[in-house]
Parts: sequence; C-alpha cells; structure tokens
Amino acid sequence: KEKGINLEYLGLVRKAQGNYDEAVEAFLASLPLYKEIDHQMSVADVHRSLGAIYESQGRYADAFAAYQECVETYKKLHTEHDLDHANTAMPSNRPAIIASQRCAGLLMSSM
Repeated sequence: KEKGINLEYLGLVRKAQGNYDEAVEAFLASLPLYKEIDHQMSVADVHRSLGAIYESQGRYADAFAAYQECVETYKKLHTEHDLDHANTAMPSNRPAIIASQRCAGLLMSSM
C-alpha cells in the first residue's frame, strides 16, 4: 500500500505543478497496486484525480470514463459518506462533460 500511496502523492504533486503527463503516469502506476490490495477508496480517489486532469486537458471522453469509474467504485463501498462522494465526483455542471455523457448515453440519472 505504501508504494501506491507514494505514487498517488507524486501524482498529486505533479498535478499541482502542472505536469499533467507525469501526474497521469504516477496515478496510473498506483492503480494496480491499490487494486492488488483491494483498497477501493484509493482506487476511486485516483480515478477522480485522473478525471480532473483529463477534463483540464479537454479530454472529455477520458474524463467521463475516469469519473464514471470513480462513481462506480464509490457505489461498491455502500456507505453514506462514499455515496456522497460518488454524487459529487461527476461534475454535472460542466457543459463539455454533460455533452460527453449524452453522446455516450450514460447520464447519471440512475443514481
């Protein structure tokens, strides 16, 4: 878990520095480590961070996919706190993301 945390933090630092490609690389490297130990909260958090990066880069389909993965992972956790995170993970007030959702036919109305 420690290596996954280190990679996730590296991703957060790189993201804050504006080094998005390096941030994505670090986040993606952390995912298999978190999945290996079944740390679902961290998996969701990493997908949420990836979604934010992809969105800022104008990669709306990738952003939507990452946010969707985040939401689905939070839903698996089944706690009220986690479901609150799931409801706020998908930025529904952003036109490009909404357009992406509509194109993909995956609006979150089922939540």
